[in-house]
Amino acid sequence: MVTNYTRTAIWLHWLIALGLAAVLAAGLILDDLDDPAQHAQALNFHRSLGLTIFGLTLFRLIWRLIHQQPAAPPMTRLQALSAKAVHILLYAAMLAMPVTGYLASALRGRAVMFWGLGPIPDFIDPDKPLARLFNNIHGLGQYVIYALLLGHVGAALYHQFILKDRLLARMGLGPAPEKAGQ
Repeated sequence: MVTNYTRTAIWLHWLIALGLAAVLAAGLILDDLDDPAQHAQALNFHRSLGLTIFGLTLFRLIWRLIHQQPAAPPMTRLQALSAKAVHILLYAAMLAMPVTGYLASALRGRAVMFWGLGPIPDFIDPDKPLARLFNNIHGLGQYVIYALLLGHVGAALYHQFILKDRLLARMGLGPAPEKAGQ
């Protein structure tokens, strides 16, 4: 029986987690930057990192589909359903946020640069009202991400420190749980 995630899954998890922290921080400071050059630089970082997270998330989903996952620790039916819902919604949000951000920019007629390598092609004509809609969805989506991350991290800490079931070891933090009979 598989007790831990694969090294690749662990690396993807923590890379995406670090990326989310950075992209959320960059998004938060954008409105406070008065210098147009600094704003443009932070916005390009935010966009490039968001698109990178999109790619890593797609890769993680594919990896998850083709590799066996460790069994969930013992929990109530409600906890299991909540965990599954939060994971599905987190994946959906990590895919939707870069898409809505890209569409908000492309529909404004603004080029989206990817790590300075060049612009991402846009296949849509500018449409300011639609751009505002996607910008609003993107802006609201950050609060969805905050809530989901709070639930995800809170549940992991609850398992680790209240239930003491060493859940975090499955993601490479700490010693692995002992197997029965050892």
